[in-house]
Amino acid sequence: MTLFRWTEIQYDTTVTSVSRTPAVPPLIRAIGLALRDERTERGWSQEMLCDRAGMDRTYLSGIERGARSPNLRALLRICDALGVPFSRIVIAAEGRKPAR
Repeated sequence: MTLFRWTEIQYDTTVTSVSRTPAVPPLIRAIGLALRDERTERGWSQEMLCDRAGMDRTYLSGIERGARSPNLRALLRICDALGVPFSRIVIAAEGRKPAR
C-alpha cells in the first residue's frame, strides 16, 4: 500500500479485486439453470425457445448462465414458451440453490 500526503489527505492506491459484473444471487443463477434444464429436456436450442418467447438469444443465454438478472415478465414469457408453470422453475431452482 502506498500512501501519498497531499494537503493532509492520504490516498490508498491498493487495488482490490474489480469485477465487471455484479454478483448474481444464487437463486437467480439456479433459476437460469432450471430454465436450461427444461429447454434441453425438450431438445430445443436457445434459438427455438427465443423464437417462441419473443426475445433475443443473447438475453436468454445470459439468463441461463446467471450473468443476467431477468425481470418477472421475461421469466413468465420463457415459462409460457416452455409450457411450464413458473412455480415449477422456482421449486427446481430452490433445490439447486446452496444452503446459507
